Amino acid sequence: MCVFDLFVVYDDLEFEKFSMQSSFNIGGVRIGKIFLNQNLPGRHFALDLGEKHRRRQIILLQNNLSNSDKLKVSRLESSNNTGELKQGIVSDVAMPEVRQENERLRKSLSKLTEERHARVEELSRLSKSLSHLRLSKSREKRLNFSKFAKEYDVKRILGIGGGGCVFEVVNKFDEGKYAVKRITVDPSEEVIDKALREVRAMAQLDHPGIVRYNSTWIEKPPEDWQYERDDELLKKLQSKKMQLLNYKANSIFIYIQMQKCHYSLTNWLGENMTSGSRKLPRMKLWFKQLVSAVEYIHEKNLIHRDLKPSNILFVEKDHLKICDMGIVIEQTRVGGKEITKTNTTGSGTEEYMSPEQLSMSALNTKSDVFTLGLIFAELCIAIDYKKKAAIFDNYRRALPNKLHVDDETTAFISELTERNSNHRPTCQEILNDSYLK
Repeated sequence: MCVFDLFVVYDDLEFEKFSMQSSFNIGGVRIGKIFLNQNLPGRHFALDLGEKHRRRQIILLQNNLSNSDKLKVSRLESSNNTGELKQGIVSDVAMPEVRQENERLRKSLSKLTEERHARVEELSRLSKSLSHLRLSKSREKRLNFSKFAKEYDVKRILGIGGGGCVFEVVNKFDEGKYAVKRITVDPSEEVIDKALREVRAMAQLDHPGIVRYNSTWIEKPPEDWQYERDDELLKKLQSKKMQLLNYKANSIFIYIQMQKCHYSLTNWLGENMTSGSRKLPRMKLWFKQLVSAVEYIHEKNLIHRDLKPSNILFVEKDHLKICDMGIVIEQTRVGGKEITKTNTTGSGTEEYMSPEQLSMSALNTKSDVFTLGLIFAELCIAIDYKKKAAIFDNYRRALPNKLHVDDETTAFISELTERNSNHRPTCQEILNDSYLK
């Protein structure tokens, strides 16, 4: 059943124009139309009122009235007789009353229209708020799995390598500054267990010359979530380090929170390329710190295998610490004597490898000693990459080097970089050497 709130009466001039529409809607008010036919004097018809309707009153719009002083019209009362609804008997009504009723209606319709627009705008605002709330809840739900996203604010990317990346972060709760390393691994127990080797190594090490380990956790984000998150991070940091996105869609991420340091030995060497900046007493002080830390690692039955300037960090001006235990391996001792292990992985940084590590043959803790000798040579002389590579290669091949340092320093470095690992000193013997006293 159609229920009209109001009727509008049109004269015959508008009949053709509106003949195809029997109703319309203004401000949520359903309005029916009555068309006057002057060809039948005294008898006028309501168009398309063949159904049972409920009408409250008939109104006239002034701009649709004829110029005559009077318009014959009558109110059509509700009736169950459809025949009576199809035509109405008219009576005289004064024009001023019609105009007054018209004006009242216009104001009512205008008010209803404004109210409707206001309701539409409010519904739109509420809809947007609800969508935002749902999005926020969805995002919050997606973040719930990520301890890193919830608890840390990334300030910058400290470094990216084959084993992962390191972020400088601020904890949102204690406001402490930390370094968080993220290791990317494939989702298999074997690979994850291998990656956790660094975590287990760091957890057992407590030495002033080794970066302090705090905690670790594993995250498996929803598909594509990590890509979106890292892309947002790169934009936020205005970074072009796209290597951050170099992982598979189904990767698992191991996070290691550790002590934050200021800069690496690589940074320092690059900024201090004059002989005057490499004062020997200071270099000896730094080297003793490194040897002490490596000795501690060896005492824990571990071999570092990846010592290099970028894995040596400054926590203070003259306080160095070793980091990155990603490829440590355990050493084996029988009767207190170290048993040489076979290097099957070839892991490490080629530039700083010992001869046995480079050839993927048997290695032991003396491999770390060889690398320490190369690092000390780099501390003592300011050389570019090409000269450094040639000098390091000569040591691996047991060829002489001209370092332009005193004979005692030259002999000390040569002792640490003996091609035969059995002829190299242990870390304890290095610390006891008179050269470092």
